[in-house]
Amino acid sequence: MMYFEAEIALLQSSFYCFTDCTNEALPLEQRVNVNAVCHAIKEVVRGLDRDRSDGEKLHWHFKLHAILLCKLLKKRKNQKCRKNRMAETEEERRKPHPRPSMKSDSHNVVDCAMKGFDGVMRAIPDCVDLDLYLAVAKNLEWGYLCSQVLLSLHSEVAKDLLQDILSTCISEGHQEFLMSILISVLKQVHLDTKKPEIRTTTNKPSCTAADGTGALQLVMSTCQQILTMKSEITKKTKRSEVIEALKECLTNLVHELFPTERHPEVNVTDPTKHSTKAHPLLSLLSTGSNCPSEVYSLHQICSTNLADHLCSSPYKEEVKTASLADGSKEEDSTKSVNSNSLLVAVSTLVSTLRDILLEDWTDFFMIPSSDVLLCEEMASSVSNIPHSPLDAPNEIARLGRSTLQSLQRLGHHLDQLSPETTHSIQKHCNDLIGCISGQLDQWGDVEDEMTSAGSATDTYSRNTWLEEAIGKVDGRLNEYEDYLGQLLSSHDLWEEESWIECLERNTAILANPRFVKQLIDIVMVMDQQYFSEGIIQRVLKVFLASYAPLPFLLQNTLRDHLWTQSAGVTIFTRHPVQNVDHELTSIFNRLVALAQGLENTEVFRALSCVAIQSPTKTLHQAVQRAVSNASVCQAVCQVLQAMPSLATFKLHGDQWPLLCHLILEAGGNLSTSTNEEANLLQLVTTILQPYRPFLDPLCPFWMPPVLSTQAVCQVCVLPNLETSPQNGGRMDIMTALKLLKELLNIRNNSDPMINVLGSSPFPIMLCLCDLLDGCHLLWDGVVTAAQSTDVKEVVLCLLGWIARIIKEKHNQGNNCAEHGVAWLLNRVSVTLHWTTSLYLNELLSELLPQQKKTIPECLFDICNFPDPAWYPVASDDTSRALPLVETLTDLLQCSRVSDKMVDILVQGLQVKEIPHQSFQEALTLALVQVLPHCIMGEWQCIMGMLKQLLANEVLCVPCSTQFLTELPMVNISGFKVHLSLSQLLLSVMQLLTSPCCQDWATPQLLHHVTRCHVNTMQNLTSEILTSDLHNESARLFVIGQFFCHTCEVISVLPTHELKEQVFVLTLQFMSHLEEMMNHSKDVNQEWTNQKALLELIANQKLAGEQKRTLLQKIINIS
Repeated sequence: MMYFEAEIALLQSSFYCFTDCTNEALPLEQRVNVNAVCHAIKEVVRGLDRDRSDGEKLHWHFKLHAILLCKLLKKRKNQKCRKNRMAETEEERRKPHPRPSMKSDSHNVVDCAMKGFDGVMRAIPDCVDLDLYLAVAKNLEWGYLCSQVLLSLHSEVAKDLLQDILSTCISEGHQEFLMSILISVLKQVHLDTKKPEIRTTTNKPSCTAADGTGALQLVMSTCQQILTMKSEITKKTKRSEVIEALKECLTNLVHELFPTERHPEVNVTDPTKHSTKAHPLLSLLSTGSNCPSEVYSLHQICSTNLADHLCSSPYKEEVKTASLADGSKEEDSTKSVNSNSLLVAVSTLVSTLRDILLEDWTDFFMIPSSDVLLCEEMASSVSNIPHSPLDAPNEIARLGRSTLQSLQRLGHHLDQLSPETTHSIQKHCNDLIGCISGQLDQWGDVEDEMTSAGSATDTYSRNTWLEEAIGKVDGRLNEYEDYLGQLLSSHDLWEEESWIECLERNTAILANPRFVKQLIDIVMVMDQQYFSEGIIQRVLKVFLASYAPLPFLLQNTLRDHLWTQSAGVTIFTRHPVQNVDHELTSIFNRLVALAQGLENTEVFRALSCVAIQSPTKTLHQAVQRAVSNASVCQAVCQVLQAMPSLATFKLHGDQWPLLCHLILEAGGNLSTSTNEEANLLQLVTTILQPYRPFLDPLCPFWMPPVLSTQAVCQVCVLPNLETSPQNGGRMDIMTALKLLKELLNIRNNSDPMINVLGSSPFPIMLCLCDLLDGCHLLWDGVVTAAQSTDVKEVVLCLLGWIARIIKEKHNQGNNCAEHGVAWLLNRVSVTLHWTTSLYLNELLSELLPQQKKTIPECLFDICNFPDPAWYPVASDDTSRALPLVETLTDLLQCSRVSDKMVDILVQGLQVKEIPHQSFQEALTLALVQVLPHCIMGEWQCIMGMLKQLLANEVLCVPCSTQFLTELPMVNISGFKVHLSLSQLLLSVMQLLTSPCCQDWATPQLLHHVTRCHVNTMQNLTSEILTSDLHNESARLFVIGQFFCHTCEVISVLPTHELKEQVFVLTLQFMSHLEEMMNHSKDVNQEWTNQKALLELIANQKLAGEQKRTLLQKIINIS
């Protein structure tokens, strides 16, 4: 947003001269200085931005005119209301007046349209009268804007305003300004759109207060006024403008009256195809300054914004109808003007033309004698003509022919109507056709002479000027830059060899943004007009040579300009001028040095020169280098952030950036090493983060990410969230999940529900649940799924994150979540394993508390569930009772879901009738079946359940006497649960490594179980060391038992790798024992008892270097 306080202050001060010489306040009408106001408005337009184009400055003129108009109409309305109130009786004044229904909407539109311009709105007083408005409009030449307003307002409002403008302009002698308004009115009448509408690419319904009948009335009033003023129009140029306007208006009305000849509508997305004469403001649409929405809003202000004037008009209902049905807008507009009114308007126009051309301006289309003499002189002596031939006679002839064609077309259509209704029009048409045809017959021979003379003169002047211009440029003589600009603009010189050679010699001068932009436009026109391949390639080489030395930020702007042209992206592909592959390899090799901290914009400029030729190859190699080399990854991210248009580059017809597809391709071709995956994730997360502007690292503002999280998610993540076998080139499922995790964790992602998950997160959650269901068994016999553990961990983490996002949205008032949760739970419960449904229930139970939670029916035999939310799932075989081992297996599968589920199961567990030994043996077998398929988080939940069962003495695990030489002399009741749990885990590990499990307990499975076992023992040791029980001897005894259990585990593990993994745990136990010996003398007796046992176990269970290391550790502890 731009700030222009100085211009606002200047504008405000122009309106207010606070006092006169007597220091007394003056009335507003005497305070306003029109010249100062006009000067201030010009300063506002110029002061906003020195680099603004003429079209953008016209846009600001349009805004300022809209503000003055709003205030003028508001004052006129207030004056009218005051007059009406004075005429009312006392009783009528007491009656409540209903507020106009459109008033609030009007103010809303004003506020919206003036966003960013309210400072100037406040700077102008509300009491703007017609004199001030016309004085400013005349000074700033706002006639075309005023006419557009007249055509847009309701007919009654427009009629009153036009009458006041006519009387004021005539009384004050502003006939020329008045004529500009009248001419613009005629040129801008287009009844097929109901108003001179500014068409934009937006889909907003057009809203106007001017109906077709009102526009026709305005046309007829304009014609009458022109006839009144025709004698005062003496200049031939002004007369030409009047006739041109009458002719254009007549043509448009004929098209409306006889729609069979209506021209096809111009594509609204291409503003350059509109007639700028009919719509002066359409030039704004090609400026690239986001003007269309502003022009649309301000046009609404001019037409319908002041609802106070329009709410009582009969057109109000038509406005409502137009806003309700876009599809029927054209049909309604056609019906809005009746044929009789159109015929009357056409008759008025023809009559006006007849009165002007046959009575007053009878010699308008005749050849002036001076022009004839000039043509003769040109034909006799071409070489002595110091200047180009005049264009005025040709223009008059052109106008005459076009007017004649319009009249002939009208006459042709009038023959199809009843002669009774068209007699007078037909007569006037015939009179005009005969008069104009006779005068135009005199132009035939003269034009031939002027054409031949002009051609010879043009050839001579062209060659002479070309030599002079090339000499100026080559010699860097005075005004050589102007000559160079004219050379580039001369379309007829582009195929001249001397022209191209001049450009090739002067690439240093062409290294200017203005000239480089001209070269882009030249080469695009050459490509469209099928110039020869050699010429296009030579111009492209000149372009690259002049583009390369430019500052990097200017290169960005010009590259964006080229890529916005039609087929501009592929211009170098179709006309190659350089070996792009070789250049890319060289530049990316230089990027390695840049990544190490050498700030060198020369590399970026060189890369920009290659990227403008082949963005596809540049992006492809950038992603490949970033993935394969971590040091280049940082530099590639910086390149993409420095060239946002390259990062967001899309192939023709594709919805998503090419960079997303290349990331997907790279993710499907990763090597087995984890470095490439880490580099890919680093590349994605970096370009999805805000960043400091390039070349300005100290800037306090952050630039938005160059790539959207939604694009990465749609292209790289969602297509890969399936459990089917992977196709070639697809991203690995684990990489896709990690990428989704990174997207949800982006710190600037203010709304991950929309930016990542889309409008609904539940389909993604269903895919994740499907993946989770596939990880129900991590190990399937001999076939192992080494990646399933990682997939399960990431999937559970993602489901938890998404569930939290849904809950946050639900707490903010999004009630749609309940329906989505119900749909998801029903789908999962029907199609997937019951444990998956239980996981989902735990995450989303707060959103749908009445939803039933399904668990196996057998659990109701050993657990009491008073809550009706629990629903049993019948087993496949209901003819027999399940063994206790299978029931406890289902119990453990439930308990691994969450700690909350553990508490529910422990509280409801009822196994008093089951012998302790039987329960303990069955639970051990169930642990052997369940624990290998649990990730670390699930292990912790099951361990928590076992601790509660041991503490409640539901589960009893007797301590083995295998590791006791004598009874302990200390009280170990405080650590009984920990010791029993260690003993239970030892039994599980012994069973897993026994021959009965060797068919399915693969090394990968044992590696996973060993890792979880070591982690559990470390947690138990930490709990003992941090316990509130101040009994060092008991701690020493329990850790000594842990040491013995661990040595036993080492002895049964099959591979050296697994033994080493557990051996680290024994060294940690030794360190804890040594630390306790050094800090407490009370444990000496207990250590004496334990030392012999530890040496015995180490000698029996360990071998080799492990045994020697532990024995030395035991000896060193004193």
